[in-house]
Amino acid sequence: VGRDIAEVIPRAGWLEADVSTRARMCDDAFLAFGSDLAPGSAAPMPEHGLNPNDLGWSQNGEVHYNADLLNDESPQRAIETLVHEYRHVWQEDVMAGRQEHPLGEPGLDDLVEGTASYEADDLLYDSYATNPLELDAEKFARHAFAAYSWKSSREASQ
Repeated sequence: VGRDIAEVIPRAGWLEADVSTRARMCDDAFLAFGSDLAPGSAAPMPEHGLNPNDLGWSQNGEVHYNADLLNDESPQRAIETLVHEYRHVWQEDVMAGRQEHPLGEPGLDDLVEGTASYEADDLLYDSYATNPLELDAEKFARHAFAAYSWKSSREASQ
C-alpha cells in the first residue's frame, strides 16, 4: 500500500501543492490501493470543521478525513489516516465474509472480539487505544507509511 501511495503522492509534490491538489492526491492514493484493500468502497471525503484531534472516521465503506490534514507540510498524517480508515473498511469486509483474513480464523476472531467492545471502548480513550481493531489499523497504517517513506527516499536519491 505504501509503495503504491509513493507513486501518486511524491513528497516534493505534496510540499509544492495547494490544498485542492493535495485533496486530489488523497483521491489518487485511494485509487492506487483501494481496490485491493477495500474493494467497492467510495473515495475519501474531506470533512471541514472537525476537532483537530479527530483525524478521520469510517462507516459502511465510506471514509472521511479531517480536511485540516491537507494543510500539513508532510503527507504523513493524511496517508496514515486514510490507510487506517480503509483498514477499518477491510476489517468490516472480513467480518462480513467479503474478504479473507490472512491469519484465518484467529485473525477473524480478533476482529470480532474488538467489535464486541468497540463502542464502549470509544468512550474511554485508554480502552479505545488498545482495542484490537484500533491496534490492527494503527499497525497497518504505520507499516504503510514506512513503505511509503522507503520508496520515496529511494526515488529521491535516484
